[in-house]
Amino acid sequence: MHLDALRLRDRDRALAREWLLADGAGGYASSTVLLCPTRRYHGLWVPALRPPLARHVVLSHIDERLIAGGCETWLSTT
Repeated sequence: MHLDALRLRDRDRALAREWLLADGAGGYASSTVLLCPTRRYHGLWVPALRPPLARHVVLSHIDERLIAGGCETWLSTT
């Protein structure tokens, strides 16, 4: 799938695009292309604790900030 900047500027269209990355052990990571979890099973780390069952969203989003040169910028996945 190719996503150009124009498609990502359309919020509704970008929120409708999702990705999923399987880890090969029953777990996965998934979200929208904007990294906005719109479904309850979206998560950046969803391991299968007892493969192939018992999946739990362990990490749903990250809130980080960057401080450089006296400027502060929030980097967030939500």
